[in-house]
Amino acid sequence: MSLQIKLHVTDKEKWCKEFVVEKSIIHIGSAMGNDVVLDPIRGKGVSPRHVQVIAPSDGSRIYRLVNLGTGPITLVSAGGISIDPPNVAQVQDEDVIEVGEFSFTLQGSENGLSAPVGPEGSANIGLRVFVKQAEVAGEYPAEGMIVVRNQGQQTGVQFKLEVVGLEPECYDIGPVPILFPGVQREIPWRIYHSVNKKPLLAGERSFMVRATAPESYPNEMAEVSQTIRVLPFYRHTLRLAGIAQ
Repeated sequence: MSLQIKLHVTDKEKWCKEFVVEKSIIHIGSAMGNDVVLDPIRGKGVSPRHVQVIAPSDGSRIYRLVNLGTGPITLVSAGGISIDPPNVAQVQDEDVIEVGEFSFTLQGSENGLSAPVGPEGSANIGLRVFVKQAEVAGEYPAEGMIVVRNQGQQTGVQFKLEVVGLEPECYDIGPVPILFPGVQREIPWRIYHSVNKKPLLAGERSFMVRATAPESYPNEMAEVSQTIRVLPFYRHTLRLAGIAQ
């Protein structure tokens, strides 16, 4: 069976393009002649030949990522680990990888049959949630990105994102764009202690991100669960009292 690999590439302006490659070794860089060319006009920090992806031969969907460039490769899904040249790392389907001002994901399928992008139960709505910083500590929020994809055929789809399990004053989600078929966007999110109300309780905190498109795909939704760790939040009040003479 041949392995077809789809690469979803996003630039600094959140413009996305999908590349489909049927090779066991893939080269990514800014120079023409690579299997995937990251145009220098759309982003900086990419060497002429920066990344080598070696596809698995055992069906494991574990890829070897080789840094052939002069700058680092960042594994966003692994907590922002930096892979400096000429080191090698292992990545899986849907891991988010940053090269310069670009990010991309890999998605393999056998015989051209695509693996599902979104959670089970949603044919037209793709949803993934990634964490860059999984701890809320004092004034430092947990941060990550939500990737929404229009997997259906409807054009100009306006998606809606909801967070279940967190108070509205404790999180921010960036604006959700209108998407055309086959297009995805990365949307930043962050979770923090409320300023006006009680802070989050310390410990593990689970929540769910839900994506819908009521006008275009009624009665469909995609949901992804995520867990963060909330560190204790200390709020002190200082009061100065006069000393009697």
